[in-house]
Amino acid sequence: GPRGGKITLTGSNLKYVSAVVFVGEDGTADEDDVRATNLTVNASGTELKFVMPEDAETGKLLVINPADETETAVFTIVRNPEILAITPTEGAAGTAVAMTGYNFSKEVGAGGATTVTFAGAEGADIPAADLKITSDSTMTFNVPAGAITGVITVANTFGSDESEEFFIYQLPTIASFAPARGIVGNQVEITGTN
Repeated sequence: GPRGGKITLTGSNLKYVSAVVFVGEDGTADEDDVRATNLTVNASGTELKFVMPEDAETGKLLVINPADETETAVFTIVRNPEILAITPTEGAAGTAVAMTGYNFSKEVGAGGATTVTFAGAEGADIPAADLKITSDSTMTFNVPAGAITGVITVANTFGSDESEEFFIYQLPTIASFAPARGIVGNQVEITGTN
């Protein structure tokens, strides 16, 4: 899961869990290990929820209650962007789009940046217009000129994620019309695209 994301552990006897500790890949606990906060457990003690600490690293989790402690399998920290939703899912060039997800600003890496691109003609990537990353989980941007129907890609130095297909309405173009003038009721022929 992503740092700052909500995590749910399922199991049994979770009601009295006092700590969830990120012990790293070696599984050895020490005083410098990161601990989850804001632990909540459902009434039956089968579901434990917490927010992934910002400084957690990939590794095993140690779940502690008064009776004992249990080690989980390796938990992987996701550092690439993850798209949860886009609104709207269609539009023309200039349409404002809002996106929610994870790792839009925190996980960019040394000297990196989050990029947003649309599909373009002949496999080209067209950068989103007016990109504004408002938090690690929200951003806004506009559909760029030249974008075609396809996925929106969000990327940082750790990887990328793709949205579902975003439908682009192509604006009509008029190449010609004939006749150039007439009276009410005359038929006019327009040629163009879209």
